[in-house]
Amino acid sequence: MRAADIILSGMKSAISAALGILWAATAAAQSTPAPDLARWQAHAAAVTITRDDWGIAHVRGRTDADAVFGMVYAQAEDDFNRIETNYLNAMGRLAEAEGDSVIWRDLRMKFFISPDSLKAWYARSPAWLRTLMNAWADGLNFYLQKHPEVRSITLMTHFADADGASGVAGQLAWFDTVTRAFEVPRCMANSAALLRYPQTRADWVRPGIMLYGCSPFADQSARELGLKPAMTLSSEIIGVQHLQPGECVGYGFSYEAQAETTLGVVACGYGDGYPRHAPSGTPVLVAGQRARSLGRVSMDLLCVDISDIPEAYIGTPVTLWGDGLSADEVAAAAGTVSYQLLCALAARVPVTEAA
Repeated sequence: MRAADIILSGMKSAISAALGILWAATAAAQSTPAPDLARWQAHAAAVTITRDDWGIAHVRGRTDADAVFGMVYAQAEDDFNRIETNYLNAMGRLAEAEGDSVIWRDLRMKFFISPDSLKAWYARSPAWLRTLMNAWADGLNFYLQKHPEVRSITLMTHFADADGASGVAGQLAWFDTVTRAFEVPRCMANSAALLRYPQTRADWVRPGIMLYGCSPFADQSARELGLKPAMTLSSEIIGVQHLQPGECVGYGFSYEAQAETTLGVVACGYGDGYPRHAPSGTPVLVAGQRARSLGRVSMDLLCVDISDIPEAYIGTPVTLWGDGLSADEVAAAAGTVSYQLLCALAARVPVTEAA
């Protein structure tokens, strides 16, 4: 093997090892230690980057390390995404960005490169080569420090069945295995994991549905979990009608009265985000008392049975879900999940923030 081949081979290993240095350093890019920042600034003061009429960078440095520092800084300015992609590919983690189609490439890379190997190669490298690797990592970290829109790294997974029978054990074990080598913050727990699996809380958590006061579980209510609703959808009765046995209400005559029935017409429909597929019998509160919907939900209206609430009349307040009536219960009656109700409100619904 020629000397040039040996040097090139060594540089390939060096760059891979430097990637490992970069990983450790970027996680702290937003809180840079003073000695690191001083070293980066010293490199930068010794580097001149001039771009010609075609935008090509010409780098001059007082030392080889300064030139490497300036070279990678200029490359990051030109195409940071390519550097990041090369890093993910070298670490066998490209599937995290590009999906399952490249998972076999990641597996192949992991056969040849491991974080422990990178550290060992770095330790065995001659001093001059370590100096260049450090300068390469310093140049990228200085770019990250100068561009705060590039944030620090956090590893994340999202549990597929934290609310179900499988739980989190298998996915958690796999995540721990593939992230063990990286000393960076981790974020794992969604609402279900937060409530049932404290071992998933790590450095960051992502509560979602529980912030609305709804339960992530089909077999446990929000009240049982100590959650209180953060959103109430309310309206009022704008009309009252009396049905005789055999008379029908709503599109498709989907509800037929079996006895004399008093119904209230409520100013809320699927145009406001109430589920159109909610069947007769979906719970509502009228003047704080439980009632049931009747017939099909229309665009702007729905009907409720107020036969047992004699004080109910035009102007009586109606709660569709929220305080006193969990969105979980309404969603279950409508064959959906409370997240859909909470996220589907139309822009035309006025919103009032409670103190």
